[in-house]
Amino acid sequence: TAAEQAITALANGDITQQQYDALQREIVDTENELKRLETEAKKFFRMQAIKFQVQVKNFCPSPQV
Repeated sequence: TAAEQAITALANGDITQQQYDALQREIVDTENELKRLETEAKKFFRMQAIKFQVQVKNFCPSPQV
């Protein structure tokens, strides 16, 4: 993972502690943005399913008794 690569780079002296800290912040920010987008996508698809159900119901109304 990116986090593991950053740890290895820090241990090898390829990056500074400040660069490592910045990478960690970027990883956390990216993970949080991904979670937000996943939640947004779930909401969107739920709304699309509801709209579809309404359209089907309006197109094929229940028979009147």
